Amino acid sequence: MIENRTGQFISDGTEIHHFWEYLSEHHPHMKNKLGVVLDIQQLYTVTKKNFLEELATVPLEGIKGFHIHYRHRLTDMSNEIPWRQVFDTISSMEHDILINPEIHHKNKVKDTIQFCKRMLGNAR
Repeated sequence: MIENRTGQFISDGTEIHHFWEYLSEHHPHMKNKLGVVLDIQQLYTVTKKNFLEELATVPLEGIKGFHIHYRHRLTDMSNEIPWRQVFDTISSMEHDILINPEIHHKNKVKDTIQFCKRMLGNAR
């Protein structure tokens, strides 16, 4: 799995889209073996006001997992990241994915897992 990272070759939705397009065209036999772990905070950091548009360009079939955090701290609805739309996207996926609560403080991991469960339970 590869991860989108700020300042790297694959950092925004358009670059993820191009990667998946290339893989699909040149190595279709690898599509079930490769994929992207989408770090939502990183995507937001890179795209800011275009976040939702960039998220929409990401080919969902290429996503194998998500890193969920807010600056490696507990996520909540007061963050500027539009979590409702993020979890609507996650819940629309038709294949299994990994959700990694990428929190640096072990005492907040459980709270982040609970946040994800609530958001997935409330997704449209």
